[in-house]
Amino acid sequence: LKVFNNEKNFGFISPVFKGDDAEGPPLPSSCDEGLWFFGNHSLPGKAVPGLELTFEIWENTQGKAQARSVVVSAEPSCNVVEQQQQAVRGARDNDRGKGGKQSLHPNEPRVIYPSVYISDVPVEWNEAGIRKLHRQLGLNPDTIMGLKFLPFTEVSLGLAGSKGEKQATPVTGAVILRYLN
Repeated sequence: LKVFNNEKNFGFISPVFKGDDAEGPPLPSSCDEGLWFFGNHSLPGKAVPGLELTFEIWENTQGKAQARSVVVSAEPSCNVVEQQQQAVRGARDNDRGKGGKQSLHPNEPRVIYPSVYISDVPVEWNEAGIRKLHRQLGLNPDTIMGLKFLPFTEVSLGLAGSKGEKQATPVTGAVILRYLN
């Protein structure tokens, strides 16, 4: 919980993250900056910033993601107690005029390297082929920090074996390239 106004019956949740064991589709990118909720919560009147919440995500009539059925988490993650203590200390320091720089969320990476998702990569390709393509396109292949070939999801019918029977074989895949800054 980042902001909560009980009198006006709304709040703001940030950061929004999905647990590794949570089911369902990935979070919409519109959740990256946080989610508002208007009513539709079961929070105590004196809820304070730093509480870990559980909620559903839905899109309003304008297509904007919002939180609903907002409740205090029954099983907080292991970092919550420390986060709550930091939030209280931060609020106390701000009240005393200390301010200070904004600290990162424990799950937030310290450095974010640019990455690119590339689809329809022929299955025969490897790292050397991708670096060669970079050179051919006038890009510096030395800026590639790492790459990850993703599991094949698309298949086409190809001929296999000496008898020429048709079988499903992958023809293209995808790769994620991560670059140095």
